[in-house]
Amino acid sequence: AELGWEVVKSLWRNRAGVASFVKEVWAYYRQTEQPGERPILILGPGGVGKTTLNRYLAGTFDWLAEAAGRYDESLATETTAVTGSDPPVAVVTAPGQSHRRPHVWPALLAEVAGGVYRGVVVVAAYGYHSLGEQQGYQDVPPYHTAVARFLDPYLAERRAAEVAVLRQLVPHLTACQKRVWLLTVVAKQDLWCDREDDTRRFYTAGEYGAAVAELAAAKAGGLFRHETAFASLFIRSFEDGKG
Repeated sequence: AELGWEVVKSLWRNRAGVASFVKEVWAYYRQTEQPGERPILILGPGGVGKTTLNRYLAGTFDWLAEAAGRYDESLATETTAVTGSDPPVAVVTAPGQSHRRPHVWPALLAEVAGGVYRGVVVVAAYGYHSLGEQQGYQDVPPYHTAVARFLDPYLAERRAAEVAVLRQLVPHLTACQKRVWLLTVVAKQDLWCDREDDTRRFYTAGEYGAAVAELAAAKAGGLFRHETAFASLFIRSFEDGKG
């Protein structure tokens, strides 16, 4: 029990580190920026924690709403500001559900290629993507009736979706002629902390890490930087939409 409590405290301390890490990466580049220019873009599949990270950065995180454990799908692009940032920097967060991306992402990715954003945050969760409201695990193909048979194939499929999102972003970051950074935030550490080595390997040397390496190789000349942050933004059990 004591060891478990130490793990919880460690994860709790780390959740605020992500917000400060984003600010630190931004500060690394701000000497080339003018106040109010070039916002930050947050992308990722649905249910990985993009809105939660946005709320941390904006200082609007609502503990009561988060404690309820409800996953509210973002329906549209949201723009907020990093709290305490001087000069102010805007954060643009796009909805990540697969049926919404074709309507919203093309314009945002074109802006990435055009140098509109100073940096992009890709949020992942090692496959632990929240299911929508009223969606049970039985509703997700291949329609397994047992949790034990559902979880592993679901996590593998969702990790592949994270790589697909990165692959969709890579050519636009490659085309950007301005200085730009990429931050990968691997959230929900409280759910995958028992597979820490596998998780870190996937994002640094595995399929995801390989895509980042290709991007870095294409962005020579000191115009690109990538960092990875592992964190638990909120400690909560993994449940489907039906509890």
